[in-house]
Amino acid sequence: MTVIRFHVLACLLVATASNLVAQGWQDRAISGPSARGFVTMTYDQLRGVCVLFGGWNGSILGDTWEYDGNTWTQRSPATAPPARCCHAMTFDATRGVTVMFGGAGLGDPDLGDTWEWDGNDWTQRFPANSPLPRRVHRMVFSFTTGKTFLFGGGVTGLGSTVLDDTWEYDGNDWTQLNPASSPPARWAHGLVEDLNTGNMVVFGGSIGTSSHLQDQWEFDGNDWQQVASQTPPGLRARVCAQHVITNGATIAFGGHEGPLPLTPSSETWVFSGGAWRQDMRPGPTERTNMASAYDLIRDRVVVFGGYHPNQGNRSDTWEFDPAGLASFRTFGQGCGGTLGVPVISAPSPAALLGAQFDIELSNIPATGPAWIAFGFSRTQANGLPLPASLDVIGATGCQLLTSQEAVFPFMNTGGTASLQFTLTSDTALIGTHFYNQGFAVEAGANPLGLLVSNAGDTTHGVY
Repeated sequence: MTVIRFHVLACLLVATASNLVAQGWQDRAISGPSARGFVTMTYDQLRGVCVLFGGWNGSILGDTWEYDGNTWTQRSPATAPPARCCHAMTFDATRGVTVMFGGAGLGDPDLGDTWEWDGNDWTQRFPANSPLPRRVHRMVFSFTTGKTFLFGGGVTGLGSTVLDDTWEYDGNDWTQLNPASSPPARWAHGLVEDLNTGNMVVFGGSIGTSSHLQDQWEFDGNDWQQVASQTPPGLRARVCAQHVITNGATIAFGGHEGPLPLTPSSETWVFSGGAWRQDMRPGPTERTNMASAYDLIRDRVVVFGGYHPNQGNRSDTWEFDPAGLASFRTFGQGCGGTLGVPVISAPSPAALLGAQFDIELSNIPATGPAWIAFGFSRTQANGLPLPASLDVIGATGCQLLTSQEAVFPFMNTGGTASLQFTLTSDTALIGTHFYNQGFAVEAGANPLGLLVSNAGDTTHGVY
């Protein structure tokens, strides 16, 4: 009965909500760089463009392109780095330049040079110290330290030697860090800075051409520590990964799935709240070694190109709208009785479409009625501004925090009431909110004998 009732509530929400449908992936269907894989891209936050360099299309490439969200433009700098693929780039927000290091050059040598792009020209830097030449390594700019961070990589196209070293670049010199612990050596891994914690996060990768990894590590500025994550994507390498500022999630797409035979993937995974969840909405076709960047001004993850061993290189541009993160947050203050103030919570905090969602109400009498109100607004109820004092009805010190479009009874078991229901799978609900507030009865708590909880703000999502 609870499921049926909530489906009715969901239909009301679809009919009344104003912030509908996060679109997920969108094929931009625009012309741009030629088809290529093993290519790298980053986002220039000052100029509002993605910067792409090089790659491989049967030959090593050395062209520079920029994408402003609408159009790709090839740049023609006076100076350019040697052609390369399998390199790493990131944007140094402190100095306002794109930093590029390493890769594989013409004739397949491993490169160990450092270059910077200022939006007009490339400049080679000659630091006193530098990482060993390498390819398929990963770099990201740290907003915590204001430096470029590098981990891992491989030597030669077969990855006969993979590396486990950690480096920082401050714009003048590279410094090797010497943490007590380190992830196992790897290349083709994912690397992001988790802005929720300020930690660098490494996941997956490969220890050669075929042995893939699925572990996850975090670096706190001093040491690496392996961390356990729920429902990881599995063995995977050559994935693209970006951290999204607006919702604090990490988006990972594509790559090689392991073990042998290696299979290109079209899966999209999202890491948030200590767990990985797959976004099942359709997106780009299977590929590896694509370029990606996070356009923080438009809040989009941009993916270009990539390689498929049976279908060749790709030249399409896709964008991912990261809206769609399911969440549960509380707000407001309840009014209490002899057991304290009732508290509403969600043991399953992610309101995933099509999944079970649980709500609990605690700090209430062990027996007696309890109920929950669901609503679509936290600012007004039947024209009454919220929050609204309930003193006028005898619930002294209590407040109404949400509108009440539907009311369901709680099952009270020894002072903790709970309600379980299944959310509808209607994708029109992605990004919409519903609110809830709990109520119970205790004689003498106030003239009305009503206990009122804080309120919950639930956002529907696909991950």
